[in-house]
Amino acid sequence: MIPRGVSMSKVVIAGALVHAVCVTLLWVAAMHWDTRVVSGPVWVVLAWTWLLWPILLLSTSARSSRHAIAAVVVGAVALAPTAGEIYAFTVWTVGGFAP
Repeated sequence: MIPRGVSMSKVVIAGALVHAVCVTLLWVAAMHWDTRVVSGPVWVVLAWTWLLWPILLLSTSARSSRHAIAAVVVGAVALAPTAGEIYAFTVWTVGGFAP
């Protein structure tokens, strides 16, 4: 349930940012701390599902479009360090081999 005074667009923005940070933290845990929280294929699916957030943000009210654009940019910047691994794990998961 959404508290009074909080718009749905703010909830979606928060979800997009939390999702991006979680994907990045899982990557940091695996690559730098040598801790495997989830398997590679699960992490790839989690990382790719972040792309659904901009679609959800576009479907929310237009008055917060600046906030939505800012959230997408911040989320993309948070995910930027993981881009190489997202590509490599995607190829590995789909093709069965690492690039």
